[in-house]
Amino acid sequence: MVRCLMAVLFMVGRGLESPDVMSFLLDMERCPGKPHYDMAPDGPLLLHGCRFRSLNFQYTPENLYCLQEHLESLWEDAAITAARLLNNLEYLAGVTVSAKDLDAFAAFKRALKGSNDQHYSVVDHGEQGRRQDMTWREGLRRLRDMGLGVGQVLGRKGHMPMERRQQGLHYNELVEGLGGKKRERLDRHLAMKAAGVESGETDAFYNAMADQGIPE
Repeated sequence: MVRCLMAVLFMVGRGLESPDVMSFLLDMERCPGKPHYDMAPDGPLLLHGCRFRSLNFQYTPENLYCLQEHLESLWEDAAITAARLLNNLEYLAGVTVSAKDLDAFAAFKRALKGSNDQHYSVVDHGEQGRRQDMTWREGLRRLRDMGLGVGQVLGRKGHMPMERRQQGLHYNELVEGLGGKKRERLDRHLAMKAAGVESGETDAFYNAMADQGIPE
């Protein structure tokens, strides 16, 4: 659920969707089923901490030592990888590129519509053209100023608005599609839930679990 939410927020942040899309997605009449879109990557998803009402964890030096050793090993590997990639990026920033080739590439990027048969090629501009060389760092700055930097979105071209996307099955359709033991188990669960709510047993159960350490 969190990754779905973040995927939509990323679209809003990139200008591909209006902030009003959240109201659309939460409107069960206009959007009874989840539109088809890719979830956000799981790498940045981080559970920072949990709070418990009546549970205190106990730590031993041995366990903390093992965990420290494991985390430092992971950090060392990640730091080495990051340093190597940073070195590669710094090298790229210093290589030279023709200004005319860069402008031609920018025009190509603007015209690109996702067709695989399109291609881009450089030409020999002679000695005068070579005098107009720039570093790739300068070239990237120029591309960013054009809105064509790495990671920048080229407007809404190729983006299907959320309201026009095909939607998946909604809850009632999923329930209607159940059969056999799955349907029997669902009906039994719903009956038990209704009985528990009516008698007050549900609230009592969750309160008891909370007192034993269930997260708030």
